[in-house]
Amino acid sequence: MFLSFIMHIFARKMKILHTMKSIKYIAALAGAAAMLAGCQKETSGTGTDTPDGPAMLEVTVALPEPVFSKAMNPESTEDNVEITSTISLKLTYGAASDQTQTAELTYSQGYGTAVFYDITEPKLIEAWINGGDLLSDEVSIVAASPAMQALPASIPAYGSSDQFAQNGEIMNPANSESYIRYTATVQLEIPVARIEVSGISHKAHAGVDDVCEFSALNISGVYLDNIYLTPGAAVRSDYDMAANSGDPEYPVLCDAISSDNVFIGTGAGTVWPADGQAYGYNFYPSEQDGSEYLPKLKIYFTGAVSSDPAKPFTNPRYAIVSRYKTAEGAEITRFEPGCIYRITDASLIDDNIQGSESGEEQYAVEVTVVMAEWSLQNISVDWVGGN
Repeated sequence: MFLSFIMHIFARKMKILHTMKSIKYIAALAGAAAMLAGCQKETSGTGTDTPDGPAMLEVTVALPEPVFSKAMNPESTEDNVEITSTISLKLTYGAASDQTQTAELTYSQGYGTAVFYDITEPKLIEAWINGGDLLSDEVSIVAASPAMQALPASIPAYGSSDQFAQNGEIMNPANSESYIRYTATVQLEIPVARIEVSGISHKAHAGVDDVCEFSALNISGVYLDNIYLTPGAAVRSDYDMAANSGDPEYPVLCDAISSDNVFIGTGAGTVWPADGQAYGYNFYPSEQDGSEYLPKLKIYFTGAVSSDPAKPFTNPRYAIVSRYKTAEGAEITRFEPGCIYRITDASLIDDNIQGSESGEEQYAVEVTVVMAEWSLQNISVDWVGGN
């Protein structure tokens, strides 16, 4: 019995020692885990490491490509047209996303990068140019603020990003302190595409057996049909130039060709507009694929007089683009934002000039078009009426 008692005491002591060792082991693990956690940085809601100490953000702004040329200015033959306005930036940061910093980049700096110091938990970086911060799904294509029919260097553009990457350390020249360096890139985007037309003329007749059907005709306007007035809005179509020319939302490229507007008759043979210029209009392209979603370019004529008194013409009359094609003959079924679609040789025959604004008379003629994405490609279009 005494031996059993001694063995019981010994076993209990060993159990206590084992338990104490286990506790010490667990405590050691907990301490190591705490030390490891102390060495790690927290992460923000965007998955970005939160700076442990002073931090800075370096932002690079990528300019939109392409940028537009503008109607009634000399047509650009360059592969790139630069925006020369000031780029504005806004950084939102902090745990509550309630802190902001702003900066600007000017063209004289070559744009380059913007730097924000003393930040924590960056959440969103925004960049815009020419009022691009005002862009929204409700902005009309004829809006004056931001100017949606702007000159080349003034087209609105906007971009944002919530992606931030830690990239080493850098010294703040203002206080010589070392800062954790974060970087981000913002891509500016132009929301509209553009159509330009130049080289509008009447194809000459050989005479005798090839006599013009018109003795007089005036070119009085160029406009777009079947376009979106706001991004994603319902398509407006079936415009009538005569009925809508006073409408401020009417998509007119040129509604007052008042000088030398004789297209056929005395003084005919002029090319519209003048050499080195183009009529043009910005528009919101459809996100849907199909020729029915493309804008229709229409030329408006008045003063039509038939050369055969027995076959008088009604007024007004129209020439209408029904199809856009590449130089290789492939049909274009979608226009892209940030692109210019230039019709550079619109030589029309008599059958192109018809009395129906809706384009029931289907006689197609091909004219040369240039699509500019800062690498130019020749494309062509089919006009309603003609061959």
